[in-house]
Amino acid sequence: MNLKAIDKMVAEKRLRKLSKPPFDQVDRLLAASQRDLGNVRKFLAIDETKAYDTAYDVMFKSALALMRAHGYRPGTTLQHKTTVEFCEAVLEPSWKATLDYLDDMRQKRNRLTYEGDVVIGRAEAETAIAEAEKFRTAIVKIIDDLRRSS
Repeated sequence: MNLKAIDKMVAEKRLRKLSKPPFDQVDRLLAASQRDLGNVRKFLAIDETKAYDTAYDVMFKSALALMRAHGYRPGTTLQHKTTVEFCEAVLEPSWKATLDYLDDMRQKRNRLTYEGDVVIGRAEAETAIAEAEKFRTAIVKIIDDLRRSS
């Protein structure tokens, strides 16, 4: 864990330390990500962009659950970016490619939401869904380990 990066985000008020990990919130975030995962293939059948956006939501909510399980929450600004950076600080270097993909999705989602200038094709949406499924499954295992050690 890169405590220096976490301390920097706290000092910048992009991250807030909680008194203890709120596992009730963790569970709600994971349940929400599971619901999104249940809907994402339905969206793929009618709208690749919505499917991509929902796959991102699965990954973001899972990452946010990880943050909460560590006893942190994002500040009031740059929440999505901070969440990705938090994951980079707490996960092993072997996660780099996955977290780079998540950050690329974050940036693309911003352009979709705020500029509307991105076109998502079926193959890209399917890749996003597969990545979201793998990411969520792995994060749930990590959170389960954290819960046991708390």
